[in-house]
Formats: sequence, C-alpha cells, structure tokens
Amino acid sequence: MNLTYEDYSDFHAHKCAICKGAKRVNREGVWVTCGCQFNATAKWRLDQIQIYPESLKFKGWDDFVGISDSGKKLTDSSFVEAKAKSLTYCFGMPDPNLVKNRKQNSVVLEHIRDGQNVIIAGNSGSGRSLVATLILKEIFYASAIKKHKTTMHWVRAVELTEAARWATNRTGDVDKSIDRYRLEEWSDSEFLFVDGVDLKSLTGDHRAPPDITSLNILFSKRFYKPTVVVCASRFLVACNTPGPADLVKEQWGEDFYTLMRDPGNVVVNLEREAGKVV
Repeated sequence: MNLTYEDYSDFHAHKCAICKGAKRVNREGVWVTCGCQFNATAKWRLDQIQIYPESLKFKGWDDFVGISDSGKKLTDSSFVEAKAKSLTYCFGMPDPNLVKNRKQNSVVLEHIRDGQNVIIAGNSGSGRSLVATLILKEIFYASAIKKHKTTMHWVRAVELTEAARWATNRTGDVDKSIDRYRLEEWSDSEFLFVDGVDLKSLTGDHRAPPDITSLNILFSKRFYKPTVVVCASRFLVACNTPGPADLVKEQWGEDFYTLMRDPGNVVVNLEREAGKVV
C-alpha cells in the first residue's frame, strides 16, 4: 500500500505529545505549524527516494561508529575524520551535539549557494552509502524546517549511465534512446547523489557505452550545484593518477572528471584497519 503525505502527517501528529494531533500549536496568540509536521514532511520525502538497502533510511549519526554490519572496522583516524567532515558539511562544525537542534544549527542548504561537492570513497561494507544517506537526511530535515522546496535526487551510477546510453539493433534502427528527460532532471536538481561510481570492467559487458556528450552536458551543468558522489576507492585513486585518469575520462567524460578533481570538494576516505581500504 502506498502511503500519502496525509498519512505521514496524521501519524506524526497523533503521536505528538505537544500538539496532540492538532498539527499546530499556539505561540503567543499565533497558531503555527507544530514541529511534528516538519518531521512528517522530511520522512515522507525521504521515503520517496530509492536507497539500497532500505534500512539505511532508519540510521542516524549515532549508527555511524566505524564498524560495518559485517564487522569490518575503519581505522580510528579514518572514522574520526569522516564523521567530522560529514558533520561539518551539514552543521558547520564537527560537534555531534549540534544535531539536537537542527533548526538553529543546520547549514547544509547553504551548499546550494556555494555548490560544494562531497566525494565519499570506500569499498563494499565501508559505510560510504550510510554517510551519504546521513547527509541526504539532513537536507530533508533542513528543507522541512526552513520550508524550502529543495530538489534532490539519488541515482545509482548504473542507472545514470544507462539513461545516457543509446544503441541500434542489427538493422540499424534505434533500439534504445538516450533518456534526456531524466538526465535534464538530474542536472537541474539542487542536490544530486550518485551512488556506486566505479570503473567499468573492460571485458564481459557487451552493451553500448554511455554517450559521453550527454554525460558532459549533465555534469557541466552541475559545476555550481552540490553533487555527492559515492565511489569505489580505486575510482578516486584513478582520478588522481596519470594514466588511469584517462580511463575515467573515457568512461565518465571530461566534465565528471573535472567535478571529481574540484579542489573545493569535501573528500571522505573510508579506510580499514591495517591501512587496507574497506
């Protein structure tokens, strides 16, 4: 069953000890929207985003402790730095106590103006998607609190490259067209999350490659808009290494490579104990 926004609104209001279901409160003779409705709005919008695994949506900052569900542990320095950078991006400082008063402390929407990107690098089980989800949730909370209709999208890398791909069949007819509507939607989004970015295997994939011009158009439009990239560690290394960098440009385009190399990026590296990348 698909729940409507009204379902979320009613649920949060009915369990609210402040408004007791009224959805509004009287402040010095003026009726204002109860805070429970800000939470309802944030939760409803978050549930419209497809994140895998879905359980990430129920995680909070206290769940990011540097240990994955499989027991893999980040180095202490990697964990401390990753959490500090992520909190600072959302609240201006690395103090986790700032989360308790989002209305006063959240600064995450300021990145709509400064266009600062976040690059989260790690491998499977590192918590990279968790970090991205925590940032995403702060955008939802801030949007609800400030009553700002922030546009945001979460897209898997394979979904994005598939949208940019076109192919013909054996008779030369177009078998698969570029999905220009979705590419334009993602390019215009105030925040774009791209999850699962990696280098494509050079063997075993017989699909036509994505259209590089379409990828360049998409990411060139995002030079002044915040993009959160969740990528494999080897992809980040390739972006910063002569030779492999050419492969990044070949598969993702010059403009995505430029975005990845922006000196203003917040780069979150998740590394496992003993110096091994998780």
